[in-house]
Amino acid sequence: MDIFLNLSGFADDSLYIENLIDFLHYETGVNEDRQGVPPASFSSDIRFCDVSYRYPNSGSMVLRNINFTISKGEKVALVGRNGSGKSTLLYLLMRLYDPAAGAIYMDGMDIRKYTLKDYRNMFVVLFQDFKLYAFSIRDNMQMVNADPLRESEVSEVLSLSGLHEKISDLPLGLDTQLTKEFDEDGVIFSGGEMQKFGIAR
Repeated sequence: MDIFLNLSGFADDSLYIENLIDFLHYETGVNEDRQGVPPASFSSDIRFCDVSYRYPNSGSMVLRNINFTISKGEKVALVGRNGSGKSTLLYLLMRLYDPAAGAIYMDGMDIRKYTLKDYRNMFVVLFQDFKLYAFSIRDNMQMVNADPLRESEVSEVLSLSGLHEKISDLPLGLDTQLTKEFDEDGVIFSGGEMQKFGIAR
């Protein structure tokens, strides 16, 4: 009986193993130009020129012939219905995808000509699905930085994001645990506070 139960368990597990194998063999759809040049500091503008995009296995274009320019120092808000392509524009700008047609230029150069890692490092992006983890506030701040953060750096960014006062009022300050998953005294941020924390991070 145990043998038959284990065999059915193997069948269930194989479904997850197949997903893992697919993930391990995943090949990126965005190719880096090995002869690419590192971008200099951003100095002029970003231009979308006749940019179109279709998601894989989709019959219709999400974006078609998009043209606009964002100049250095300009603040821009993209507003539209759900599914209208706002996030896709950002993914294209970050080169998580490449356009099906047209091109995106930064300071007059097609962004595909830049080295991919150096180009992406010019941006700071807070996507909708970012996560906070059941660690301390300090550890959540630290996790995206290779070098240890100084207390003054953490305080500065928390002030800029509007969270410094709230965190200063907590008994353990930066050592306060986020969520109550492992600590009953942990703090749970509101949705807006989570976004502020994501910006600070």
